[in-house]
Amino acid sequence: MKRVGVEHFGGPEVLRVVEEDDPRPGPGEALIKVLAAGVSFTDAQLRAGTYLPGAPKPPFTPGYELVGVVEELGPGCSRLRVGDRIGALTVWGADADRVCVPESGAV
Repeated sequence: MKRVGVEHFGGPEVLRVVEEDDPRPGPGEALIKVLAAGVSFTDAQLRAGTYLPGAPKPPFTPGYELVGVVEELGPGCSRLRVGDRIGALTVWGADADRVCVPESGAV
């Protein structure tokens, strides 16, 4: 899968496309195939390291929100089903082909 990576804080030039294995959902998580992820002012703040109450430490993947389709469910999931279309606020991590999100945070 591909994702956007921020290896160190800075301007748009620090963004890189990273290829790695698909994530696997843990207990209470759903693996989402991302159809669309927003790009917002918050994402620019995360990239620059100026987001308050605090940005993740690099390396990380930006992306505050996403919409997608459930591809796999981790143990303990009971509300979602494979194939459901969902939206989620991730705060960071949404700029990727696939993302694991807590089932409780998916709508």
